[in-house]
Amino acid sequence: MQFIKFNVREILAAGAVVLSLLFVAIELRQNTEAAKAAALMDYYAAAAENYSMLANDPELARITVNVFFDPEKLSQADHQRFFAFKFAGYHSLQGAYRLWTMGVLPDEEWESALRGYCPREQDDEKIVSTMQRLWNMSKPSLMPSFVEVVERACGFSRSG
Repeated sequence: MQFIKFNVREILAAGAVVLSLLFVAIELRQNTEAAKAAALMDYYAAAAENYSMLANDPELARITVNVFFDPEKLSQADHQRFFAFKFAGYHSLQGAYRLWTMGVLPDEEWESALRGYCPREQDDEKIVSTMQRLWNMSKPSLMPSFVEVVERACGFSRSG
């Protein structure tokens, strides 16, 4: 009889271990989903901050317009300020790319974010050339896989 009790105890202990592991798996899944949601919210906050900075800073808005339409009006400091702004934007987009490759950012949202950095069909050659130049200046500090995806999607040349 004692032998049977011992086996019952082992079975109960094994069952408790299995239930504990199941509980840990459920908690891990919930924590993973919470971490993904937090990362997504951080991305949205950063993107909103980038647009807000442009909308709330008339000087930066002026510089941005002149970069594309009248670059001769810009000082070296203006060029540097815009490059820093655009450089930060590319790094933010690279963060979105990482979220997308991890399955956190949905395809539709990644494609939308990417379109914001690509030339549009109606952009004239001057705008496209400026975007290509800014991209070429930024890409050495970016992840190669990200660079490849952006160049393919935006039609940027791979030289430079």
